[in-house]
Amino acid sequence: MFSLRYVSIFISKFFGFYEMPNGEMWEYDDKLGYGNFIDERHILWIAIIMVLSIFLYQFCEKDKQKGKKIIKILMIIMLIVRIILQIVKTIVGYSLPHGRDLIPGQMCTILIYLLPLTVIFNWKKINTPVCVLSMMGGFMTFLMGDYFTSRFLSFYTLEGIWAHTMLWVIPIAMIGLGEFKLEWKKIWQVIVMMLIMLAWAMFLNKIVFKKYNSNYFYLENNMLPGNMGGKYFFLLYVIIFFVLLLSIYGIPKLYKKISKTLIKENEKLKKQITIIIVIGIIIMSQILMIYVKEHRETKFSEEEKSINLAILTTMVSDFSIDYSEEQIQKRLDNILGENEANVYKSLTGMKVKFLETGNVYNIRNSKANIKAVKISQIIHKYLTYILESILVINLIISTTIIYKNNRKANEINKKC
Repeated sequence: MFSLRYVSIFISKFFGFYEMPNGEMWEYDDKLGYGNFIDERHILWIAIIMVLSIFLYQFCEKDKQKGKKIIKILMIIMLIVRIILQIVKTIVGYSLPHGRDLIPGQMCTILIYLLPLTVIFNWKKINTPVCVLSMMGGFMTFLMGDYFTSRFLSFYTLEGIWAHTMLWVIPIAMIGLGEFKLEWKKIWQVIVMMLIMLAWAMFLNKIVFKKYNSNYFYLENNMLPGNMGGKYFFLLYVIIFFVLLLSIYGIPKLYKKISKTLIKENEKLKKQITIIIVIGIIIMSQILMIYVKEHRETKFSEEEKSINLAILTTMVSDFSIDYSEEQIQKRLDNILGENEANVYKSLTGMKVKFLETGNVYNIRNSKANIKAVKISQIIHKYLTYILESILVINLIISTTIIYKNNRKANEINKKC
């Protein structure tokens, strides 16, 4: 019975919408996430994007026929899911006025439609600006990490993560296919399309949705961290745009020059270096994830606060830190009311299940919990040392491999 209730609660939170004070319907958000770079899930997402980009690029470069099929399938799924999602949001009244979500206004929202259409129908004339702006939009989104303000990730949050991942990954894959090239002579196309999109955003902000305080392209209100730039924030937007534009065009050229100098078209060496880079990315993400876990304030839900209060009152009332499930159950019944939470023992220790939400939390004996915290700190400390050592070894191995390859190449050249 309880398991079915838990499943129904999960489905409601995962797919459902909840009414806000202004009448809008929004997806579930418990406000218990940590946000960009403080939440380990954000760091993991960036690492996955980097690794996925490398593998998909190499796969598409190696097998162009299969690569084209995979990219088209991904783009069709992305487009269909987004269209269905926007229709559902419109029906439930996700944003006011109703039907507003059917009109794309933000840069990424426009490109989530435009990139799949460009790939599916092979619109070569706008291929360059669409792909470059998609990469910009994707990069800015996974840098800001707005998706991790909630501990619970709903379907709509996961769809947003997936869509913005594709905005970055697909253009990289298309470079591997040879269907998209970063040519300096076409850079003007990117600037022109950006100006058209800005004009569209201004039209929506100033005319269509003027009464609803819309902020498409963040033109009306400053969305930079710490209100950077003050009232001149648009100037910073322009600088960021051109820095990203030059980086997207410049970094691949720099990579090719370094690759020619160090790797010298050696395919075996290229694979070895790729594996080393991937391992390096994974290790660095793990080190950062450990660091953020150890250096942030813990957030508690109301349910967790109730459990902590029950433990505290048990310790104070009974003058003991050795408590049983009966003691915790009694305290929780006093705090929450009877039949609101169920305390029970499992193979992994004592647990509390909240019957209304279906949420389950682990409880440890206070003595054991203190020991567990200390042990986890020691484990994290030494795990960081191990990972840092592997990272250094990784760097030494890659340097040695490149050096040996260049030495062999020089010897062959001398003989010739």
